[in-house]
Amino acid sequence: MDTERSINQLRSQAIQLGEQANAAAAEAMQRSQEAADAMSHAMKAGYSEAEKAMRKHPMETLAVCIGVSLAAGLVLGLSMMATGRR
Repeated sequence: MDTERSINQLRSQAIQLGEQANAAAAEAMQRSQEAADAMSHAMKAGYSEAEKAMRKHPMETLAVCIGVSLAAGLVLGLSMMATGRR
């Protein structure tokens, strides 16, 4: 009888722990979904602002793109020369 009672108690505790784990997982999933939604909203807003700025100042945007490309090419070229690659 004591063994059966102990088994039932262990089973009950296991069920409780499983329910607590499920609740914690559900809460974590909800929080992560909320964070992902907030991040998505912020990224869309940032993209919209960047798009507006590019439309408002197209020549400046082009100049920045060319400058960044030249700088990246220069860094890449110098690093390849330093390692002996051509």
